Amino acid sequence: MVASSPAFLMAWGVLSIIIMSAYSQVEKIGLWILAVILSIVINIICLLLVFAREEISREMLWMCWPAYLSAAVVITIRSKQFFSLIHKSKNDGNT
Repeated sequence: MVASSPAFLMAWGVLSIIIMSAYSQVEKIGLWILAVILSIVINIICLLLVFAREEISREMLWMCWPAYLSAAVVITIRSKQFFSLIHKSKNDGNT
C-alpha cells in the first residue's frame, strides 16, 4: 500500500484537471485511463530507481502489465461513478 500511494496521489491530482477540461465524456475516461497507467509506470520507475537501479529495463515495465490491465478494467467497471463525478462537477450541486 505504501509503494502504490505515489501513483494514487499522482492520478488523483490529474483527475481534477481531467474533470474540468472541455473534452467529451468518452475522451475524459480515455484520458483518465491513460493518466492512471502513466502514474503506475512513473511509480514503478521511481521504485526501481530507489531499490533496484540495475533492474531498470523495458522488460521490467512490460512485466508489470497486470497492474496496467487491472487499472483499465477497474476504471471501465466503475465508469458509472466516473460519469456521475463529471456531471456533479458540471452542475455544481444545482440539480
